[in-house]
Amino acid sequence: MNNLDVEIKLLNATGLAAALGVPPNYITRMKQAGFPMPDGRATVKEALCWRGNNPKYHAFTAHLPDASNPQDEASDK
Repeated sequence: MNNLDVEIKLLNATGLAAALGVPPNYITRMKQAGFPMPDGRATVKEALCWRGNNPKYHAFTAHLPDASNPQDEASDK
């Protein structure tokens, strides 16, 4: 993928995962953490920029229950 493609080519979650070299559920977790994908599409540049602006995001901890949220505590039991 050349520089121009990275900036303008819109990819779905599967294509974006392949371009970033991550499993598809990584993109799902990014979306759950607030990564915007209007119409289910985003560019590689947007994904990399979002990850750079969200350094505390980690795909493996993004799905853990929030102990301060009673609904999350209830769903754990």
